[in-house]
Amino acid sequence: MKNIFKAFALVAPLYLSTPAVASTVDALDVISSYGVVALNNLQARSESEVPVYVGNNFVSQGYTVNGKGYSDGTIGGITGSLIVGGDVSGNDVNVNAGDAQVGSATGTINTNGGTLTTGISLNALAVSSAFQSLSSDLSALTDTVDAVADASDPNLKSINAGTPDADGISVLSMAADFLSGGTLSSFTIENGASLIVNVSGTNINIQSNFNFDSGNVIFNFYEAEEVTVNSTFGFGILAANADVYLNSGGTDTFVVGENIFQSTEVRGVYTGTLPSVDVAPVPLPASGLLLVGALAAAAGLRRRGKS
Repeated sequence: MKNIFKAFALVAPLYLSTPAVASTVDALDVISSYGVVALNNLQARSESEVPVYVGNNFVSQGYTVNGKGYSDGTIGGITGSLIVGGDVSGNDVNVNAGDAQVGSATGTINTNGGTLTTGISLNALAVSSAFQSLSSDLSALTDTVDAVADASDPNLKSINAGTPDADGISVLSMAADFLSGGTLSSFTIENGASLIVNVSGTNINIQSNFNFDSGNVIFNFYEAEEVTVNSTFGFGILAANADVYLNSGGTDTFVVGENIFQSTEVRGVYTGTLPSVDVAPVPLPASGLLLVGALAAAAGLRRRGKS
């Protein structure tokens, strides 16, 4: 019995700090509202012209949030233009529009007409799980028959999204070296269509200049452990298990990474659609479910103690 109470003590803080009302995390809703989505930590200077989500800690080197004045988004029942599950530290953070909701603020957060709330309880694990599942699901999609990534001229590359399916979605696969140099000189996609580009490789270095801006394109780095952006890249970046370094160029769509190191602007959100099978909301557990999990963990420890 002592082991049961010991195990419960280890998991009780999670139980006690989680709201009693169950909610959900829908990855599509998140990237349609937030331009920077750091599933763990964010270290940033420069600006996100759109709302920002950080699952754990945010270290600012001088940063502006939501310069374009987007409406507050909602993640797991928490609404704001800046949502940070952990601590905000470092240089000033200026939230140009909307509210800021954070775990704590050892640094200064300036809101312009909005409110600052500290002490929030955020289930960052559920947000991470939603995007890891999304990335995995997208990587399993079948390529569109007539979609083509052409690097026959390594200096002048082209992408043709081909004919979208009935849901208006095209899928294309490519290796990471397509992004390693040259210029994207031609990009073709039907009006209103969305494109999923599945990129293989664990260490991605984007040096190609992708000067086309399209909010309905996702580059899914489903194997990546590190993604470095050293050039202009106008498309969405989904790298749910990677450290993402935004070094230069900026992007006009969203960025999702486990840890994000941002030195350049993020200017947009996702404006496309996703296959319906991939956007099923991930439930955030109610406190009762966490209590069941705590007792199950305790029982497991007790069984191991007897073996």
